[in-house]
Amino acid sequence: SLLVRLYLNAEVYIGEAHYSDCAKVAQDILDGVYGKYKIADRWDAAFDWDNDACDEVIFGFPASSGYTYWNYSSNTYNWTVPARAKYYLNDAKSKAGDHNCKYAASPSYAPNGTLYNYQLGMPIQKFKKYPSDERLKLYRNLGNSRREGMFLYSAHRPIPISKSP
Repeated sequence: SLLVRLYLNAEVYIGEAHYSDCAKVAQDILDGVYGKYKIADRWDAAFDWDNDACDEVIFGFPASSGYTYWNYSSNTYNWTVPARAKYYLNDAKSKAGDHNCKYAASPSYAPNGTLYNYQLGMPIQKFKKYPSDERLKLYRNLGNSRREGMFLYSAHRPIPISKSP
């Protein structure tokens, strides 16, 4: 899959078009030339604890709980998850002492209630365009490696901001 991406962008980076190479390698992936590949039956299977056995994962990176958080520091955690998230998400500090904010999503609204103008952000706002999407349900851990929903969010209520005299 990395080679597909390199071929796809080759014209931009090296000035040579490799679209036919890109199409060939992509088709080889779909045809199982490099091993079996198929979309999992659950949207979250590629992110589950046993994703090493998931046929949807093409190129995975091994990780160890508490050690592979490198940029997930407590500052990001404190700005992106709701209060008391440690109880709701069973969150704990990593072995390095910081929180792992794997549940963080960028906000859609500013504290005054105006919609941000992000080109790439606002994942929850974007998902609300598709109300039947299974991932839009509020996140709940159902146990036994089962869950529903993907996000924690609430109805937006602007924070009243008063100006100091």
